[in-house]
Amino acid sequence: RTDRYQERYQHNAGSGFDESDPIVHPCHLSTFLSRQAAIPIVPGDRVLEVGCGPGVLSAAMQKRGVQMTGLERSSAMVKRARRNAPECTFIEGDALFIPLPNAELDVAFASSVVNVVSEPQKLVSEMARVVRPGGRVSVLFPTLELSRNYKKTAKQREIRGLSAAALGIWGSKAPKREPEVIEALFAAAGIQHTSVRRYFDNSIASVTGLR
Repeated sequence: RTDRYQERYQHNAGSGFDESDPIVHPCHLSTFLSRQAAIPIVPGDRVLEVGCGPGVLSAAMQKRGVQMTGLERSSAMVKRARRNAPECTFIEGDALFIPLPNAELDVAFASSVVNVVSEPQKLVSEMARVVRPGGRVSVLFPTLELSRNYKKTAKQREIRGLSAAALGIWGSKAPKREPEVIEALFAAAGIQHTSVRRYFDNSIASVTGLR
């Protein structure tokens, strides 16, 4: 279950934000980071995005030659994602009870989900369950540094208007996590060889590991 701020983000993400601005929504930020190989995929991979929202990132990933599936709990958002990215597969379901078989995928990733669900360990364990042995699990999340840095980030990147407001909500309202906590969740789920990447003055982090 997510907080209301996440629902506001998902609503706004489908409202025509400029995708060249990677900050305005977690999925846009993830699109930007994925281009820097923050999400490890290769053409032909079967990939799941948990908490796909309006399908912005799923569409971008599909263009990299993968078989893309998005999972979203909101039926209205699933419909929007299907309109935005008809080449992808979108399913409605709970991130804590992913409606897919064991070892079905090569990659599972989630952006700004592990920090808002009620049971983050359950989320990570479910992501690990649906990934084959040797597959990859990756999560992206805001850290405590974002609470201190979001105003500076907006100023330095000249982010204004609705984008600045969205960044302010994420920076001030979104639950934050530290990489060490997420790495422990990965270890408990049997995910090995974890790596941590940090972005935007350590305000955003990703943890990735092998099933």
